[in-house]
Amino acid sequence: MKYMAWGIAVCLLAGGAGAAAAAGASAAGVDGLISAAVAAAEGLAHKDVAEVQSDDAGVGVTDWTEGYVEVTAIGTANLALAQSKAHALSQAEETARALAYRKLAERIYGVTVNSTVTVAGAVAADDKLVAVTSGLIRDAHEVKVTHEILDDGSVLCAVTLAVPMKTARGLAGLAAQLNPATGAPLYAPAAALPAAGDYTGVVIDATGLSVNPALCPSLLTEDGRVVYGAGTLGASRVSTLGVATYAKTLEQAKEKGAGAKPLVIQALKAVGEYACDLVLPGPLVDALFALQTEKNVVDGGHVIILTRGVE
Repeated sequence: MKYMAWGIAVCLLAGGAGAAAAAGASAAGVDGLISAAVAAAEGLAHKDVAEVQSDDAGVGVTDWTEGYVEVTAIGTANLALAQSKAHALSQAEETARALAYRKLAERIYGVTVNSTVTVAGAVAADDKLVAVTSGLIRDAHEVKVTHEILDDGSVLCAVTLAVPMKTARGLAGLAAQLNPATGAPLYAPAAALPAAGDYTGVVIDATGLSVNPALCPSLLTEDGRVVYGAGTLGASRVSTLGVATYAKTLEQAKEKGAGAKPLVIQALKAVGEYACDLVLPGPLVDALFALQTEKNVVDGGHVIILTRGVE
């Protein structure tokens, strides 16, 4: 798995004048780490389909192309209250790890599930999902832990946590349980389907549209019926492969699972409250349906959505 950028949160273990002194002592080191993290995040936004958010609390990245959510938190300690340098480093690490989990939770709760709801909204509507989401966050992969002692003697620790999207223990597994019905009817062909072409996958070209990536986007007919989505795949398929992958170029889409000869469909528009569902032109709906029902090449591993990205 590829991890490229950091989200930053900074906290001191002690309050009062001692904390202020520690903050002043380590400010240069913290500022340097934050600057590096912001630069990495901004670079990622232009390269991949990545959602980058920066505020006073830090920077976080949800990378829809590589398929992960990642944050890094920085902790420091009040040397006046530490029993030793090792104790100070341990305190800084404890702070950084707690902050990283908090920041990771914030990012995951903000992820869009489908056209009507985010993770936060789905969890709020079903108490049983609180434990599921908490477990996902608790089991996050610890990518890296680094310690630094600055020239002035102050200490820093950075903890990086990440959660993958397309595994049963990642966001795809969560999506399979969170995804509520949108109320849209499923598409059923009115006539005989055309012969399924010799395609290796499907690429939905939405590069000219304002599309928001989601865990469970749907592909719709012009009258709003679902041709492809979580409802046509089933929970077990969603939990292992997800619904779709996002890419920025056709070549990238082929590498991500569409294969050497994908069926390319130009989406007409993005719809839904969160603008993640895509409307397809009528003449190609049956071609997509035939691939889905006859050749089984249309699943979460072979449907790629081209988008200009979220920056």
